[in-house]
Amino acid sequence: MDNLRRPNDPFGLAGEIARLESHSVNSVAYSPDGRFILAGGDGIYVWDDYALNELYSIKTSGETIRCVAFSPDSRYFISGGSDGLVRLWDLEKRKEILKYDHRDGVDSVAFSPDGLSLLAGGFNSRTATLWDTGSGQTIREFKGHVSGIKSLAFSPCGRYFISSDHSYIRMWDIQSGDIVRAFVGHKNDVISVAFSPDVQKIASGSKDKTIRLWDVQERQQINIFEAHKGPVRSVAFSPDGRYLLSGGDDNAVQLRNLKYPHFPILFEGHTGCVESVAFSPEGPFAISGSRDGTVRLWSLRNLTANNSTADSWIN
Repeated sequence: MDNLRRPNDPFGLAGEIARLESHSVNSVAYSPDGRFILAGGDGIYVWDDYALNELYSIKTSGETIRCVAFSPDSRYFISGGSDGLVRLWDLEKRKEILKYDHRDGVDSVAFSPDGLSLLAGGFNSRTATLWDTGSGQTIREFKGHVSGIKSLAFSPCGRYFISSDHSYIRMWDIQSGDIVRAFVGHKNDVISVAFSPDVQKIASGSKDKTIRLWDVQERQQINIFEAHKGPVRSVAFSPDGRYLLSGGDDNAVQLRNLKYPHFPILFEGHTGCVESVAFSPEGPFAISGSRDGTVRLWSLRNLTANNSTADSWIN
């Protein structure tokens, strides 16, 4: 187990920003312009990040929202749920624009970096589906998974995506539909995957209680962290690629400086499993969503417990 430390927070900026009318928060996202926070659970909830007030919520009848994501221009968002549909929403108009039928429950969604296509997969399906965002037409189905898909992520360059099924991570070429890399090493299901901003690394979180870093070019594991006391549900790289955020079944959020990755900073407060984490695109803040029904905003500024973690992005 890594050497956990707790942050100093002299300004009291860390803590809960909202409690949803929900038994669980399954997914959170920051808009790329840094203005909005999005959460999915028993409904969809949108906050103004500047004022920290709820703008609106969308109730879903009989459907659990399992995943949400913003478009690159922050004008739209998508949601995926237990009914097998991916829905495209207009953020400002607060209405649904289009539906994409995945047929099975949707557990992970992602926009391509140019926003022209979107991707979805689910635990009950061995197929990832790519659609044209504007027309809703299916572009390609990616088959070859040995079990249900738990997580998907586009590469920042838009040429590839990664998916996780069982203990495997697969890297796909969007144009050809071929698997071009496979990363093997986890001992149990891989629940979350993420590309680094420079596309050189992949982070993965697993039911085996570890986080692993992978070198994309060398196709090999470069680090392993015995991270949480239970399954690791979510991993995310900071916008500059120097930090890694994670959440897990131990109700905790951890922050790692990848220069000193075995000395993570621990954020406590959730009373249920942390299902999803995300960095603010504009500075030293992060959010987490939990089965305790809350979304929490964390300040990453003034982390003075160890000066080796401090640099210009956080401070």
